[in-house]
Amino acid sequence: MATNNLVSKTAGEVLIQHGSGTPDHTASVYTKYTNLDDGTEYMNTDGGTTWVVKVAALVMKSGVVTAASFTGNPMTATVTFAKAFADANYSPTVTTQVEDEYATTVSSVAAGSFVINLNSGTAPTNDVLWTAIKHGES
Repeated sequence: MATNNLVSKTAGEVLIQHGSGTPDHTASVYTKYTNLDDGTEYMNTDGGTTWVVKVAALVMKSGVVTAASFTGNPMTATVTFAKAFADANYSPTVTTQVEDEYATTVSSVAAGSFVINLNSGTAPTNDVLWTAIKHGES
């Protein structure tokens, strides 16, 4: 995706920019750019349109599923992200609280959602916590 919503600031002689999308615009050499969609940082290497990845940030999301959100037998709930990942290449993990010891599993992993299965017909007494981390290294 091309650069959108470009914002520029100067720090001494260094131009610092951020926006949405992968940079494809002309900028002075050593300009720093951050893609706000995924946190990736780029640096311009030629004073033109050549950009290299400086820091590839891992995207992470986390949240809570209320106890009342679980239905069915076994009890399941769907986590839907406010903003989807670019693809389904992420690892969701689930944490239940001490009073609710379940052998949880995760299924139906898609770019915008995943399903938590408590593998039990008993409703939780506490909210369930989740974290989803994009695959990769930073």
